Amino acid sequence: MTCLRLYRTHLALLVTLSICAAASLGDLWLIKGYLSPTQQYDFEVYFTASSEIAQHLDAHLYDESGNGLNPQLRDADPSGTMAHVARQQGIQQIKLYLYPPLLADLLQPVARLKLPDALLLWRSLNIGFLILASLSIAALLRKTWWTLPSLIVFSGLLCFSPIWQALHYGQITLLLLFLWATGILAYAKGWTKTSAVLLGIASLLKLTPLLAVVPLLIWRDWRWLRSFGLTLAIGLGAMVFINSPHVVMFYAQHVVPPMSSGIGDRQNQTVLSVLQVISSGRHPHLGKLAPTSIAWTGHILSGLLVAIAVFLTVLRQKNLSTSSKPIILAAFALLSLCVSPVSWVDAFAIGYILIALQWNHSFVQKTSIVQLLLLTASTAALGGSLAIKHIHKLDSFLFAQYLPLFFAIYLVFFTLLPSSISPTEHPHPCS
Repeated sequence: MTCLRLYRTHLALLVTLSICAAASLGDLWLIKGYLSPTQQYDFEVYFTASSEIAQHLDAHLYDESGNGLNPQLRDADPSGTMAHVARQQGIQQIKLYLYPPLLADLLQPVARLKLPDALLLWRSLNIGFLILASLSIAALLRKTWWTLPSLIVFSGLLCFSPIWQALHYGQITLLLLFLWATGILAYAKGWTKTSAVLLGIASLLKLTPLLAVVPLLIWRDWRWLRSFGLTLAIGLGAMVFINSPHVVMFYAQHVVPPMSSGIGDRQNQTVLSVLQVISSGRHPHLGKLAPTSIAWTGHILSGLLVAIAVFLTVLRQKNLSTSSKPIILAAFALLSLCVSPVSWVDAFAIGYILIALQWNHSFVQKTSIVQLLLLTASTAALGGSLAIKHIHKLDSFLFAQYLPLFFAIYLVFFTLLPSSISPTEHPHPCS
């Protein structure tokens, strides 16, 4: 890479960060109260579920989520157990709890606090997860902590609008970002067991990280797979012991299947969501399952994307260096969001790992203008995704509504192409 190309890349990165920062600041202005810890509505759901377990009401954790209807975005029945426990905590309206029991189990110490204290603690923990994730990503890029490059990594996270939505709603996204980033870093450093445990915990909290198994199976990393499987077994055993086998089986058999029908909404950036919007309009049909044909078509297309990703990963296997494996894991992390039935915009904060690795690659390898423009557009689409919903003129353009999804898919497959990353990378003398 010539010095001119390097400066061009610096300029593109500056422009991209400016676009994402403007989108995030615009959204903070449009949605008042973003930094208020009292509006973490998703955390209130976790808190209530954890309170149910504390009151030995585990058997009622999924009473309404497992009634055969799509549980996405549904309020709990005011006469039900969850709504009753929520009112005890001062929460008048609550959504249904849809995560595995382990998340509610882990929050038991927090559930013993009063709600205002719990909200403040959860916001503080999320900020901590964000900082730790930033340090892990900087280390993954081989940047020394507390230097300008590592500060740019953290600044990029702050410009990434999904981060703000995750903070606002009190989602577990930042915990998952930390687990993904640190798990990939551990794998890059050869800490196989640590990597497997971290990604195993992520999979126990939310099912989508299970896709991380795919490249490890292709690489036949049996040591990692054994540790990952053991982590899952211990986690499942803990849930069975704490919550009872009935609760775990009920979740797997009666909650997960209706959730897999997804929901058609532009804030849900998945392949299945696109098909639902095409077939039934732009507004989600709460409590209704998608038509079987649409659901199956979405799952088949998602499976096809995974199959192509597997094929490309197999093609790269022969000439694959150890240093190239982390970026493939990051690509599968982003792919897991695209093929999941439901991935709200805040979940795409995890895509920052792949974006950071791609920008780092653009500084140390020759990158064409077209590739640089596409990387800029991809970063802006994912980083400014939260602002898209405020641009009402885009309502009639399906592609515009799902820009984050389409650019995420592009990033994944560009990364997995055999020629996209050289086995060895050497910094340019101008850097």
